[in-house]
Amino acid sequence: MTQQNAAMAEETDAAARNLADEARTLARLVSHFRISQPAGPADTAGWREAA
Repeated sequence: MTQQNAAMAEETDAAARNLADEARTLARLVSHFRISQPAGPADTAGWREAA
């Protein structure tokens, strides 16, 4: 059981690092976009979540 826990911890750590890298990449890519003013609730009324 201890080996399984250690393996799971290593996998979780690797997944967390990968997610952090992807988040940094996404933040870098999105930083190129600028809007004139922050969006408010009325500005997003026509948008729906993807199903």
